[in-house]
Amino acid sequence: MLEPSRSVAFTCEFVMQASEALLESAEAFIYEHTGVYLSDLQRVILLEALSNSPKRKTYEQIAAEAGYSPTYVGQVVGPQVWQILSEAMGEKVTKSSARAVLLQKLQIAKQADTKAATELPAMRSHPSLPPDSAPSSDTAPTNRAKVPKAVILLVDDQPRNLALLSDMLENEGYGVRQALNGAIALRAVSVAPPDLILLDVNMPEMDGYEVCRRLKADSHTQSIPVIFVSALHEVWDKVQAFSVGGGDYITKPFKVIEVIARIENQLEFQRSQRQRSLLAAQLQYANRVLQAVGVLDAVLGLVNRNFFDTALQSVWEQGVRSHSPLSLILCRFNSPQPPEALDWSPIVQTVLSTVQYPNALVASYGAHTVAVLLPNVKASQGKALAWKLNAALTGHVKSMGLMITVGGVSQVPAADAPIRDLIEKSENVLRSATQEQSGPVFQAFLEGA
Repeated sequence: MLEPSRSVAFTCEFVMQASEALLESAEAFIYEHTGVYLSDLQRVILLEALSNSPKRKTYEQIAAEAGYSPTYVGQVVGPQVWQILSEAMGEKVTKSSARAVLLQKLQIAKQADTKAATELPAMRSHPSLPPDSAPSSDTAPTNRAKVPKAVILLVDDQPRNLALLSDMLENEGYGVRQALNGAIALRAVSVAPPDLILLDVNMPEMDGYEVCRRLKADSHTQSIPVIFVSALHEVWDKVQAFSVGGGDYITKPFKVIEVIARIENQLEFQRSQRQRSLLAAQLQYANRVLQAVGVLDAVLGLVNRNFFDTALQSVWEQGVRSHSPLSLILCRFNSPQPPEALDWSPIVQTVLSTVQYPNALVASYGAHTVAVLLPNVKASQGKALAWKLNAALTGHVKSMGLMITVGGVSQVPAADAPIRDLIEKSENVLRSATQEQSGPVFQAFLEGA
């Protein structure tokens, strides 16, 4: 007969062996039905759930032993295990029901190996698991968790470093994911890209520089900001980090306030980049729509002369009714080259950013000429804007080898005055400006009656 102490040790060893055999059968069942391999941490969690011991480890205990944060284990990895197992079993599986459901499936399918088969008779007499001291996913409070400020992927081969950073970031309201090496990190990013990556430099097999280089080489992941975290202090290490696409570099030991500040800086820059990309996409779409309806000048990227004439007629009629002033400025860019041979984007952007009147219309007026139509703008205001445009455009035209003349008129529309008067006056001012000034830059403005 065994001594009591040896009997307890033998029983614990038998229970452990039986649980591991059941785990092997569970993994085979999962892979057969879902094609998924469990990670080491997922295996530890499932092994505890399959144990018949009355003192199974809680999520907090597993996290402490494995070097992960309790939040990450309890709110991320644990639920992943039960979701995977539920898909494999074809029914909802929780932490408390995992062992019983798996035993039932294995008994029906008869897929257990020899060790599991010898374990089953002993286990059938105890089909129910005792309550776990840790809350399971199905008994957790139903309150919806706060949406994290951002999801950050931590990549480090040291579990303690991951646990330290995880706790720090989770306390600041960030969602955290973890990877113990570069290969796992690349797979994690390909499945669900994070908002930012904190990447250790010194890791076995694949260092942080190579991980970053691969991320930046992939069009799907190249926009994710990467902050290197390393004990290396040499300038060359930092230069190499930036050369492979890193956005920032933090040296160990670091301070919490520094890490948070650098993370926020990168996230804000990322948000700005996305906003600019969105605006650019919206502008391209708007241009395609305008081209499709025949109102966009394809060379300048502005509305064309036909659209300008229609708008001028409408503004003129409104001015007649309200007796409000109307100003018109013409900017002519003299060049021996045809319009399509020039890059108009800096000129157009400068004009658009300089003209701040809400109802103003900037349009293509003719070859090398841009028109600015200004409803409800007096002569003094129009003249000031003409000078401002002239000054803002000077640098661009000089760098492009062009000459610029700016002229304009302002008048109050009248019912007995044809709209053609305004156009003729503005063109006459522009011609007189060219004749009176031989220099490359000239400004003229004439107030209309």
